[in-house]
Amino acid sequence: MTPKEIANLITENIDISNGLEEIERPGMGYYIKMVDDVMTKTYGQPKNQAFKQACVKNVVNVLIKTIEAGETDLETLSDLAHRAWAETAKKSNDPNYKERARRLELAATPYSNLPEEEKEKDRVVARTLLTAYNKNLESALGV
Repeated sequence: MTPKEIANLITENIDISNGLEEIERPGMGYYIKMVDDVMTKTYGQPKNQAFKQACVKNVVNVLIKTIEAGETDLETLSDLAHRAWAETAKKSNDPNYKERARRLELAATPYSNLPEEEKEKDRVVARTLLTAYNKNLESALGV
C-alpha cells in the first residue's frame, strides 16, 4: 500500500462512537474482543471505557484491512496502530482535561519518537492481530 492509501485508510475508518455494536465487517467483533481482552490483561485498562472501545474498534479495522492487503511487518503495523489511535484521540471529546491533554500529546508524537513502552503497546496490538488473523486463515484453509 502506498503512504497515501494508508493515510486514506486511517482517516476513512475512524469512528468515535462509543459502542462496539456497529461492526461493519464479518469477523471484526472477534478481533475487537481479542485486542480488548489483551489490552485489559496486559495493561489493566478498563474493559468498557468508551474511549478505549472507540480506539480498539478503529485500530482493529485499519490493521485488519492492512493485513488483508498483505502487510505483515510488525513495525509498519505498529505505526499504523498508533496513527489510528492518534486520529481517534484527536476526535475524542474526553471531559477529563488532563487525560485529553496527555492523549493529544501522544497523538502528536510520531510512532518513531514514542517512548519504547508506548511503542510496545502498539506492537502488542499488531502481534495480537497478526497471530489471530493467521490462525483464522489457517483454520479456513484447513491447515
